[in-house]
Amino acid sequence: MIRQLSQAAQRDILLALLVILLGTAGLLDIRHGTWRPGPGVGNHLIPMIVHWVFVLTGLALFAGRIRTSNEEEPVLTISLAPVLGGLLWAGLYFLAVRHLGVAVATTGFMAIAIWALSYSDERKPFSIWVVSMCAGAVFWVLFTQLAPILLASPILF
Repeated sequence: MIRQLSQAAQRDILLALLVILLGTAGLLDIRHGTWRPGPGVGNHLIPMIVHWVFVLTGLALFAGRIRTSNEEEPVLTISLAPVLGGLLWAGLYFLAVRHLGVAVATTGFMAIAIWALSYSDERKPFSIWVVSMCAGAVFWVLFTQLAPILLASPILF
């Protein structure tokens, strides 16, 4: 008889499936998207490696959770959920940079990260906005002017 999965196991399996889906979407975007050719191996190499890591890590978490879900004590002593959450965040950032541009993606992701990681009674929207805008500007100058990288044409800049 199959036992009911715990809530933590269900959450980990769902996160693993989301990471696998994100990695697959990123690989399909690289394969079928409009990536401009870059010097050497091209500008798609790092995102491709990261998306393969997403897929493999998601598969490992999924297999590990399925394997340990019927045991009394889980084999894994450290939850991979926070690590996969960070990878998911990074993958979404790669996709956002690809489609929105480095300045807009960095500004938005920085604002969301600061908001999510700060104490609710200490959040100052204006300060978050200023820091996020400065980070977006620094990333734009760094990666488009000082050390230019070839990116696919984003919707914005």
